Amino acid sequence: MVNPTAEDFGQPDIAFSGFQLWIHGGAPQEFQDYWDGNWLNVTAHCGAMGADVWAQGTILHLGQLGQWLKELEEMSRTMSGKAEFSPVEPNLYVKFEMDKLGHVAVQTDITPEHLSQSHEFREQIDQSYLPDLVRQIRTVLQNYPIRGETPS
Repeated sequence: MVNPTAEDFGQPDIAFSGFQLWIHGGAPQEFQDYWDGNWLNVTAHCGAMGADVWAQGTILHLGQLGQWLKELEEMSRTMSGKAEFSPVEPNLYVKFEMDKLGHVAVQTDITPEHLSQSHEFREQIDQSYLPDLVRQIRTVLQNYPIRGETPS
C-alpha cells in the first residue's frame, strides 16, 4: 500500500493520541513455539503536525507486547515510572514516562525502513489514557494468546 490512511484499516486495535496499530493476523497455527508462534502482522501509524509515518509487516512479537502491558499496569497502579515497548524488529519503539504530576511523556520511534530512515514523535499526555490503553492491549493478548513457554 503506497499511501495508506486510517480509513483503509477501520478501527485500530491499539490507539492513543497520534498513534494507531492495526493487527491483521498472527503466526500460522503450525508455529507453536514461543519465538516463531508469537509474531503479528501489523500496520502501525504515528502522526502529528503534518507528519504521517507508517510501518507494516510482521514486526510485532506478543512477548514484548505482554511485557509492555505489565509495565503500563505498574505505571497505572503506582502513578510513577516508565513503560517501554521495544519490539525485536527496529521499526517501532514506544516509551511512556510519568512525572510527579501525572503527566506522561511519550516518545514514539517509527519507521518503514530502519536502514535509511528514523522518525521520532514526542508528546505529553496525562494518566487518563492509561486505563484504555491497558484494556486494548489485554484484548489483543486475549485474541492472540502467547504460544509456547516464555524463556526465562
